[in-house]
Amino acid sequence: MTDQIPVTKERERITAEEARATLDAAVADYFDDVLRHLHAPDVAAPALALKVSPGLGKTHAALTHIARRARALLAHGHVVYFAPTLELAEQAERDFRRRAPNIPSAVIRGRDAKTATGEPMCLRADIARRISGVVPSVTKALCRSKEDGRTIAAPCATGCPYLAQRDLRRPHVLFTSHAYLRARVPVPGHIALAVNDEKVWPTLVRVRGLAVTDWLGTPTPDLSDELRAVHLRVRSGLIAALEARQSVPASLRAQGATSDVLRDLAQREAAAAPDLSLSPEMANDMLRRSVQAFDRRRWAVHVARARIFRYLAEVIDGDVAERITLSHGRNGAAELRLHETTRLAADTPTLFLDADADTEILEAVRPGTSLRVIEVAPRARIVQTTDSTLSTTAVRDPDRGPALRRRIAEVLAREAAAAPNATLLVATKGTLAALQEDATGEAPATDADLRRPLHGATPRWFGPSMLGLNAFEAYSTVVLVGRLQPPVGSVEDTARCLFGDDGEGLQGLDAASFVTTETLREMEDGALVSARVQDHPDRRVRRVLQQLREAQSLQALARLRLTAPDRPKRVVLLGNLALPGLPVSRLTTLAALAAGLEDEPDVPGHQRLAAALGEGDRPAMAGLRLSAAGLVADAPRAFPTPGAARRFRRSRDADALRALLRRLATRRGWPVTFLLLDAPGGGRPVPAAVFAVPTAALHRAARLWPDRTPRLWP
Repeated sequence: MTDQIPVTKERERITAEEARATLDAAVADYFDDVLRHLHAPDVAAPALALKVSPGLGKTHAALTHIARRARALLAHGHVVYFAPTLELAEQAERDFRRRAPNIPSAVIRGRDAKTATGEPMCLRADIARRISGVVPSVTKALCRSKEDGRTIAAPCATGCPYLAQRDLRRPHVLFTSHAYLRARVPVPGHIALAVNDEKVWPTLVRVRGLAVTDWLGTPTPDLSDELRAVHLRVRSGLIAALEARQSVPASLRAQGATSDVLRDLAQREAAAAPDLSLSPEMANDMLRRSVQAFDRRRWAVHVARARIFRYLAEVIDGDVAERITLSHGRNGAAELRLHETTRLAADTPTLFLDADADTEILEAVRPGTSLRVIEVAPRARIVQTTDSTLSTTAVRDPDRGPALRRRIAEVLAREAAAAPNATLLVATKGTLAALQEDATGEAPATDADLRRPLHGATPRWFGPSMLGLNAFEAYSTVVLVGRLQPPVGSVEDTARCLFGDDGEGLQGLDAASFVTTETLREMEDGALVSARVQDHPDRRVRRVLQQLREAQSLQALARLRLTAPDRPKRVVLLGNLALPGLPVSRLTTLAALAAGLEDEPDVPGHQRLAAALGEGDRPAMAGLRLSAAGLVADAPRAFPTPGAARRFRRSRDADALRALLRRLATRRGWPVTFLLLDAPGGGRPVPAAVFAVPTAALHRAARLWPDRTPRLWP
């Protein structure tokens, strides 16, 4: 695979109005391509990903064009709109109905969901959950089936809302959650177009584990002596190859295995799995007893072994088999892990609406997808601290954590005071729990506890629940604490799912931790500032990490709709992670931000002099000499020794001190006049600051330092 698949891009930053026009044209052109394919199936089914800055209306554009072309599309089958959650799917369907009230549409809900009126979709949902994947069809096992030409139905089948949606007899515009991406949407008929809102690949990847003891356990019964011998050699040879980090395909071939033999073994394993025999006519109590008596563990072992044999049959003639690994589970026992990705149908036109779309990940889940990038610079003042990652580990550390959390609380209180009821706080659940416990004295027990306001801010956490959420569009400030950084093993597992069979081989896997590398941070003025980041040596693992870390942060910020707000927004990044495409207005420290000194270039000096001069309508002293000896004499609490004063002055000449004092006085609203104090016998004058207007400053200086003659410092 090349580093990039063919891409059509809009690289330059444009205005929001231009971007919306470009987006509308791109969606219109794509729908033209879809209809050409539907009228001429020999034309390849088009797949397009629109990587669009959040807030430009990609969902609006997609729904608008579906409504405009609905009749032409529905003549060929259903249009299915996949949203991250059922709630967002329901919202999208309501938006669509307003656009096209005469076009048939429906929300497809799972058995565990509630209807629009709050009724359960399925009265046997708990049983369905336990047998999902075990039986070929949950509907035939629990709801209704045909035997000998007659229909057998459960007592609850009549009027069942779940079955009603399976009985749609004409094409609809269907809205459902990402959960149905790995399973067929429970509606009969052809799908003419699939629209995937937000990132879908996390739903499509899966890691399945099987204990090594189960893999090496009793062979499948009824094998011939020859097959039994191959079965034993393959099972032990696979473990030996993985332990020695040798080529799995080469080892299997050396054991005398072939793809045909491995497929045969896979079929025999699947056939050896016990059947769960259920009928819709059975009463609920009988169904539950049958499920409880079923040997699910034996079923799971045979099914897992069948999957592994099928995978080995796929890779035996090649060189790489990176989707199978030997690892250790939570209890420390060795296990085989099979890393899988459900690929989307290549013969179905597919539109991706994903602000984080990545070329190689798209190619892994839907080969042949082209990418269109439409970006708009955010309208926001973006302030970032650079002195700490503020990771969950650091924030919860017994030694460092309390001080860090106090600073974070000070920042939140300051930001919320400036934007009452309009400040969003986003962090990991672990960080929020620690902040909530500090604020209330009790550890939060539920998600509702985590959502309690914190120092005037509204808390939320990183994750899928933030995708597509518009509830904070009217907020003016967002504070991001730390970042979501999953363990290296979890990121590598996902990369194996997506790229483990591409033949290229993933590099540097099984690392104990990420490596520190250099990157660049974009500034508002166009400058690029060096920054450090924890990264991975393999570029495809890096792509996954960025989707799970940087993209999650950008998605959280996007809840404020920074691209085209009615007024500029404020973004506060508490943590040093450089976010691509987010130009920073100001770099500062956590302490400076907590003190309201984000624009102060000399925070330590400001804090030292502020402590000496105090706060209020007037300073604690009328004047201050700026020499080392003068600092000790006039501000002994801040400068108790000549050494302390000399160290303070060493990196600050008189001009720097004058500028620092002017900034401090301006923030306090004090007048300040700078003077030079001449000695009677000549020599170097002593610089000084008097907190008075110039007309009064000379008279006040004469009283403060009668042995010197004051004059204005030009």
